[in-house]
Amino acid sequence: MQTKSGVSKAIYGFIECTVSQFMTWSVVTMNLVPHYNELRSRPASEVMTEAVVHVDSISPSTRVLQLMVNLEARSFPVSVLLANWRA
Repeated sequence: MQTKSGVSKAIYGFIECTVSQFMTWSVVTMNLVPHYNELRSRPASEVMTEAVVHVDSISPSTRVLQLMVNLEARSFPVSVLLANWRA
């Protein structure tokens, strides 16, 4: 039968072993965005599309979220329909 201090030592031993096995990975850093000078030299046609994807103000949010996932976009312009617009 283990004493209270024996159990504590076993738990700390387990934690130490777990940390040494799973939490000692090296971190690799990389640039996700190209350097400013490289971006500056690109024409707009390389980084933008001509067709603007937009949503109506009455579009269901599920439809908008699906578009965001499919197009890997973070936001869309929202057009306000005049029939639904109130000052």
